Amino acid sequence: MSTILFKRWEADKDSVTCHEKIVKKLQSGSILSETETPFKVLVNGYLDFRGIHIGGLVIKKNKLKNIDFSESYFAGAWIEKTEFIDCIFDKTDFTNFSDHGNIFKGVLFERCKFTKAAMGYNGSKYENCIFRNCDFTRSVHTRTEYNNCEFINCKLKGIDFSGSSFEDCVFEGKIEDVWFRGGFPLQSDDSYFGKPRPNKMKNVSFEHAELIDLAISDNCDLSTIKMPLEGNYLLLDDWRERLSKLEKNGKELLQNDRKEFELFITVRKVHAAKQDWMILNRDDLEREHGLTVALVIFNELSHN
Repeated sequence: MSTILFKRWEADKDSVTCHEKIVKKLQSGSILSETETPFKVLVNGYLDFRGIHIGGLVIKKNKLKNIDFSESYFAGAWIEKTEFIDCIFDKTDFTNFSDHGNIFKGVLFERCKFTKAAMGYNGSKYENCIFRNCDFTRSVHTRTEYNNCEFINCKLKGIDFSGSSFEDCVFEGKIEDVWFRGGFPLQSDDSYFGKPRPNKMKNVSFEHAELIDLAISDNCDLSTIKMPLEGNYLLLDDWRERLSKLEKNGKELLQNDRKEFELFITVRKVHAAKQDWMILNRDDLEREHGLTVALVIFNELSHN
């Protein structure tokens, strides 16, 4: 967060008073306009709320349109049933941010920090949004709906998207140890969090992405995805049947390789009962199970 942009809200009595009024409006539900900000000059056509501090606040039922919230502090904020339309968040801190039933349309998230953020509760919706160079480390995702969104060179590692869903979205850059599900893994999750939209991954593009240790489960449909243009990947349908046939082909392997082969089968069987589609990365297989086993698995699955 920029010290300069933050400090200007404390520069004089009028700025402090404006900040206090804005906070009260956000807490009670409101529509912000240029009359609230002490900085009347538009920034590239956007209202100037840059550097504002609303960390730790509970904000509900607002409609915020055409606002630049760059380098602002949203850490620890609980935001609920609020619409953000055509807004900009650049270098905004969303650490420990709680997202509950909000709508984001045409929003740019650039270099934002979502560390330990809780996103998608009560079915938040993100539409026509861009996430570029954002950090999602240790973030938690419940049942967010992403439509026509782009994730460009974001830090997406060790994330379970749980009951979240994606349609007409684009992923670029490294995606590592990420779990895409067709819905919640447990029926009790539907009761607790609300029934999610089925994740059909409709027209999701990984064309310019690197997929490492990807997990797919719970009836996640991959029939319309676009695979990476570079790398050694397989997109497989009839996954349960293919895995069953593959299981019969490891008997000729030497003992150590056979153990690795059986380990692959055992691990993959856990979710195969509820998953028709799978993506495999040969480099992942080689790193986890050795070259010989990787070649056997990849070659057999390529032809059965």
